[in-house]
Amino acid sequence: LRLKEGKFGANGKGNPSLPPVSAEDLGNTELRICRLECPRLRAQLDALDPAAWESSSELAKTNAFPPPRLAANVERTKPGVRTIFLIFGDHPAVGAWHFPWLGEWLPALRAEVFDPLGISLDTIRRMSFGLMRPGGEINPHKDTGEWVQSTHRVHVVLTSNSNVSFWFIARRDRAPVKVQAKEGDVFEVNNAMKHWVTNAGESSRVHLVIDYAEAPNLFTERMRPGEKMESKSVFSVTERALKSFGSAS
Repeated sequence: LRLKEGKFGANGKGNPSLPPVSAEDLGNTELRICRLECPRLRAQLDALDPAAWESSSELAKTNAFPPPRLAANVERTKPGVRTIFLIFGDHPAVGAWHFPWLGEWLPALRAEVFDPLGISLDTIRRMSFGLMRPGGEINPHKDTGEWVQSTHRVHVVLTSNSNVSFWFIARRDRAPVKVQAKEGDVFEVNNAMKHWVTNAGESSRVHLVIDYAEAPNLFTERMRPGEKMESKSVFSVTERALKSFGSAS
């Protein structure tokens, strides 16, 4: 997803010597929503076995696994991030697969995130925890596909430090936009824009990332421990749901 030199610079991260973006362009980059302290979620994270973040661990095998294509894409674009998936969706963003570990996190998520933000569980297409350790990076990329256009991406900052930076390119002829957030901040980002993240601090960053739509899921599938989402079966389930929805309407 790296764009050509001359458009976004040799490293894909733009040119900081260009003029800053306008207030309007800045407003299309991120939207601050509120602050949520989330003490229960933080306590659960503190008590979490570190092996839970490693997809190859025996503990992680008690959860489920996203499609292989996503795992490969995450490894390429987010080599400095470890992810715990709780919900994953199809490309058209009409349904959701609930992972086994969702249940143990759901009470705190409802009380401390969903209810305060007015987000219903049946509108969430994707949700995960992302751990970025000190020195970690997310490479420049932009998210693509129907799901990007039909969902809102919300970040809930659970742990962070002052040297974590979120960067966006809102316009090619303007300098990159630097976004920083404190623990407890909640904000929506435009992930269709080219963006990257760096953690130059001495402590880890953990975000809860939610992609939710304004309409409920057409279907919800429940994953079994150790089960892997296969791209072909995901397509089949989505296709059946869309046909059924079309017939009903």
